[in-house]
Amino acid sequence: MAQPPTESGASTSSARTEPGDSVQPEQSRGPLLHQRAALVAQLERLEREAKALREQLARGEAALDGAELTVLTVRVGDLALGLPLGALDEVVPMARLAPLPEAPAWVPGVLDRAGALVAVLDLLALFARRARAPSPDDRLVLARADGRRLGLVVQEVLGLRTVPGRLAPVPPEAEHARYVSGLVTVAEGRLPVLSPTLLLYASAVPAPGGGPA
Repeated sequence: MAQPPTESGASTSSARTEPGDSVQPEQSRGPLLHQRAALVAQLERLEREAKALREQLARGEAALDGAELTVLTVRVGDLALGLPLGALDEVVPMARLAPLPEAPAWVPGVLDRAGALVAVLDLLALFARRARAPSPDDRLVLARADGRRLGLVVQEVLGLRTVPGRLAPVPPEAEHARYVSGLVTVAEGRLPVLSPTLLLYASAVPAPGGGPA
């Protein structure tokens, strides 16, 4: 007399998959690995930006003692802006730049400065969020940002001025607020003081050759 199938036999039969129904572990892992890599890259970027913001906060707190601040005033388009002198190396004429692969539109290339490659950020192109060809009349301000050197294209260098060290906070809705450490009061009104570190990370400037400039 035939015996009815056992529960274990039925389970084995129902669990059997057809050849076209099998799951490929490696294929299912691929998208997860890609997602993980993207999340790690995003975390690293956020950590760099957080470091820049902590440095900005530290500078703001240090300025509360009323010390004076020396800034290099520059013109970017029609805007007068300040750059902290302590973060600057030199000002040089506009020079020939080598292209930097996969750089955003506001990074026209890299400058070879005494054998060191320096990524160059065109501030006017950054503010407009579109590419432009730097003019031979432009100037290059070489700055330091988080251990890297960064070239900043400006239209004119207006000179040095000493301003009150107390930086006023920047309203979030202010123009280009994400690149500004704070505002200082001058005879002409409020002067935005740019942060080279915030410029470096907020504009996604790649490192020449994949390493520090």
